[in-house]
Amino acid sequence: MCFRCTRFSQEVAEDEELSAVNRGALSMIATFEDEPYRGPFSGNVVELCPVGALTSTQYRFKARPWEYEQAASVCGLCPVGCNVAVQSREGRVQRVLSRNHPEVDRGWLCDKGRFSYSHLYSDERILTPRRRGVRELEELGWEQALDELEGMIERAQGEVVLALSGSETLELAYALAKIVRQGAGSDRVVLPEQAADALDPFRVPIAALAEAEEIVVFEECPVLDRAPLIELWLKQARRNGAHVTRIGPSGDIQRGRGEAALACQELAEQESALGKRLRAAERTILLWSGGGGAGGCHLAALAHALGLHEKEGSGALLLPASPNARGVAEAWAAAGDENRQPRQIGLLVVSGDEAASEPQVRQLAEHARATVALTLFAGDSGEWADLVLPATGYLERTGTMRNLEGRLQRLRGATGSPARSELSWLVELAGRLGVELPGSEAALFTELSAKVLDGISLASLGDRAPLPPRVEAKTFEAARAESPPTLLGGPLELIRYRALFSGPEVAHVPELAFQRPAAEVEISPEDADRRGISADDEVVVRSNGTRVTLRARLNAALLPGTVRIAAEHCAELARGVEVSRP
Repeated sequence: MCFRCTRFSQEVAEDEELSAVNRGALSMIATFEDEPYRGPFSGNVVELCPVGALTSTQYRFKARPWEYEQAASVCGLCPVGCNVAVQSREGRVQRVLSRNHPEVDRGWLCDKGRFSYSHLYSDERILTPRRRGVRELEELGWEQALDELEGMIERAQGEVVLALSGSETLELAYALAKIVRQGAGSDRVVLPEQAADALDPFRVPIAALAEAEEIVVFEECPVLDRAPLIELWLKQARRNGAHVTRIGPSGDIQRGRGEAALACQELAEQESALGKRLRAAERTILLWSGGGGAGGCHLAALAHALGLHEKEGSGALLLPASPNARGVAEAWAAAGDENRQPRQIGLLVVSGDEAASEPQVRQLAEHARATVALTLFAGDSGEWADLVLPATGYLERTGTMRNLEGRLQRLRGATGSPARSELSWLVELAGRLGVELPGSEAALFTELSAKVLDGISLASLGDRAPLPPRVEAKTFEAARAESPPTLLGGPLELIRYRALFSGPEVAHVPELAFQRPAAEVEISPEDADRRGISADDEVVVRSNGTRVTLRARLNAALLPGTVRIAAEHCAELARGVEVSRP
């Protein structure tokens, strides 16, 4: 046997879940006690296997490899932007493989990016427009749907709000922005998170992590859940001798939720021991994984104080919560320069299932006179949207996305969508509203590039996009580090996070069901002892009249006074909670 799979498990993923059992001719690859291989990178062993002994249940026995059409694209499920090869047959995606970009992914791919493609063919996917009826959503034709949407925009009289999810391509976000800003006369937008260019002077390729001497991770949200491939790069860095310091609720240096900005200020001080070590190292990299980053401004201030802009191989990277957060912010800015901010919401336009599931967007929907949602599924939006229009998935889209490095990469639609593409009906709607909107993604990119992308061409991006050069560093004051707000609702601070295997792309893929986050609450042994809670006990988490029942998991690394729950199990819990036995 070649042991490629076991070497990957032990030396790359470091999950130690695969091993060789027995000896000689009886040797075989197995998991411990035949448990499922639960590692988030398990699919890589299928691609590594040279003889086909390890196969994918989604793909095997479907067809011969030479019968597929292949498109070079990019994964659009997280901000890393792993390069992928998408294989399709008869108009359906059949397999997603890694496509080595040495500076981004080095040929690895997480299981969400590899196996979630089948959500595109779920029976629950919306393929035609739907309008709120007396009892439920009712299907209607596209002409009726566009008439309805045009009427909503006219009745809103400029009181339109656009909520973007960060999963759109630059071209789609730009088209939506032009409709709202130029067609509806409103400049109010809800972006997935704050985005800025503060880290451009400290830009480094992701691969620089492997050569770093010192790495500091401000990790309020687990890196594995936000940008999984970064976790592999951190493991490689540690194997290469780097010192990896994690600062967060369960880090080497424990800090509570919202305290990362204060930690940045402390490291910037000359007296800080860790700060001195970072200044002395030739190759230092800072990572931010969590909220409250002010678009990278806190990290940029620290990087400037440490002099990282003067050291080749040193830099700073912000891990956004959405795949294309900065890209959609740039697209919105390019569509207009006015600042009309309506106080009322006559029409709320929600783009993407991710935005539809956000509590902030749901609150806006409650105050809007009308709402329209562009989603793959009717799950969240079906409860409150007056009009639901079918969206396309990233594997069906053509366009560009900007990853966490600031690298602009191309998506090449691997297959057609069973639903009408967004651009086709947006062009028709733009014509009705008197907005000039190019009819192709390439033309949209050319227009957008001239405004905010320094006129770069699609051809210059190639199959493996280059990293833009650093810009000149400027001295600036750090964004003010706010003290965490007072806890309301209970004595324990709730840290909610979006698990890697969550969201509609996973929820509609049966093969990934076993990877979904467990209905559990992580609690420190100290806090558990005070409440008489043992591991695996059923507990009640309550806050301001809301309560959920979960299983307790003791986490010795977690900061006392905090608990951690995956977002899909948090319900409407406030920041302060109490945990007790039923």
